[in-house]
Amino acid sequence: MEQTVVRMNCPADLVSALPHLIGFTPEESLVVGCLHGPRKRLGVVMRFDLPDPEDEEQLALETVERVAEEEADAVFVVCVTGAPGGEADRDGLPRRHLVDHLLAEAAFLGIGWAEVLLARGGRWWSYDCEGPCCPPEGTPLPAGGTPAALHYASESALNGRAPLPDRAALVASIEPDLRPHRAAGLMLASVAAGRAVDEALRAGGPERLRRETLELLREAASRYASGRPGVDDVVAGRIVGGLADLTTRDHAMTLVLDVPAAALIALWTDLARTTVGPDAAPVCTLLGAVAYVRGDGALANVAFERALANDPDYSLARLLSSALQDQVPPRRLREVCVGTRADLLRSGGGPAPRRAKGGAARRSRSRGRARAGGRTRGR
Repeated sequence: MEQTVVRMNCPADLVSALPHLIGFTPEESLVVGCLHGPRKRLGVVMRFDLPDPEDEEQLALETVERVAEEEADAVFVVCVTGAPGGEADRDGLPRRHLVDHLLAEAAFLGIGWAEVLLARGGRWWSYDCEGPCCPPEGTPLPAGGTPAALHYASESALNGRAPLPDRAALVASIEPDLRPHRAAGLMLASVAAGRAVDEALRAGGPERLRRETLELLREAASRYASGRPGVDDVVAGRIVGGLADLTTRDHAMTLVLDVPAAALIALWTDLARTTVGPDAAPVCTLLGAVAYVRGDGALANVAFERALANDPDYSLARLLSSALQDQVPPRRLREVCVGTRADLLRSGGGPAPRRAKGGAARRSRSRGRARAGGRTRGR
């Protein structure tokens, strides 16, 4: 997993960097980040939709449980909302009850906090400070972001993690391109790819189809990893058609053990944008799986949503989506990929990759049920 190392020294740094931490600009959100050790190194970052007031205590409890499972020493908390404070908010800051309950739960488990902030309308406030450094009208954020946030943004962009304006833009980024001229070309390519799939099945059955699909997929992944993105529409259709075979799909999921996640995300995104209907379910599930392993919970979430919208019974998408909602850590899915590869090799399901790794798959017990819609960054 690519790591971005930037020192953040003040609340403005943290608030300005939020879009890069979770993948898009948050709205009406609670963002909680896990911090580790005396230097407060950033671990998992979680984003939640702000709940109804009657659900605030439950969200606070489940969030702190997840922080405890990550063995964090401290957290940062940012509430992003455009709402004003209510009568029950003693200092005029909205969602005070949610924040207070979260901090109480954290303190009960011996977890500290670094910053506890409100972000609203280009300003920030501290829930945890009443000194002259925190004026009641809030502190304006620098236009364009702080130097530390801009540094983080540039490092993230180099790793293929440019944030989008909002969640709707993230959803649109993996939707098929159905402009008339593009749709006609995809239809012709789909017909040609279908013929190629049929020919492979007639010539050598499922084994030949599987072998040819994986060869095309590995070649494409290698090109993307070497900085040469782009896949021919017929080849894309041929790969997508071959992924209907579950063994082929399982091999494809283990590519994350050999190919940089950023390259695979670019490849699966391009394939998803050429695919419509139920055929999109395997592709979007594989895109979600790689995003999940990399710790990009926002992208994983929308990818699983599209997979299930196209095929509500696609079991792998349902399983991984459930794991994401239950906040199973990304490293667990990587362990599953290791175990899947070992199973495929034992069963003779295909040739060993150049960098095969051993290990046992294990799924952790998950306790939370709050929806994680933002980026989760593994340690």
